Amino acid sequence: MKAVFVSSFFCCVALLPAFAMAEPHIFLNNVDITYVRNQQFENVESVFIDAMGNVIMRAPQYHVSQQTETGIKPAEETYVEPEGSQRPSQEALERQASTLPEGTKKVYLVANFNLVGLMGYNIDVLINGKFVTTLDQNESQTVLDVTSFLHQGKNDVQYKLTMAASAGRSSRATAEIYFSSLNKETEAQIELVGTYAKKKIADGSDNAVYQASLYKP
Repeated sequence: MKAVFVSSFFCCVALLPAFAMAEPHIFLNNVDITYVRNQQFENVESVFIDAMGNVIMRAPQYHVSQQTETGIKPAEETYVEPEGSQRPSQEALERQASTLPEGTKKVYLVANFNLVGLMGYNIDVLINGKFVTTLDQNESQTVLDVTSFLHQGKNDVQYKLTMAASAGRSSRATAEIYFSSLNKETEAQIELVGTYAKKKIADGSDNAVYQASLYKP
């Protein structure tokens, strides 16, 4: 009997032998994992249901391996897309993840540095060619109302890296930047919902520029 393992970091799960496809199956990175049980997948990039009802998940951080008599080897990709399927393009998926909900009144930029002061760079933010703010690597989080910089349709966002004056460095330092919409606002605090046009910046260099797009209905 063959055993199949799905792993990401320390994640490992056994899989029963796959049978001939008669009913919808579940695939992870084109490998059949229909019989996996008690397994949670995080940070899945996309989920697609094809014309036969098969569920196809894409999450490159997971690796599926199969145990054979001679050892463990990468599992074979067995998914064949049936005729009639209409898989969204990568562009469509990215647009979906970057489109604000209808009726959004206020939009906020949220930036998080995971290791304060150790990225080595501050980040200038420009929206539609206009300077918005500089994200200071010494601030663990920045939350800023950017509603006035946005217009309906596609908004072009640029993140420009500039050397910080106090520049400690760590290869593990990253900045995660995204947009959120306002849910509720009181005198004491604001409540944000959603994560749109997420961008992760790591291992930057002087004058590096990162691009993103944000769509407003």
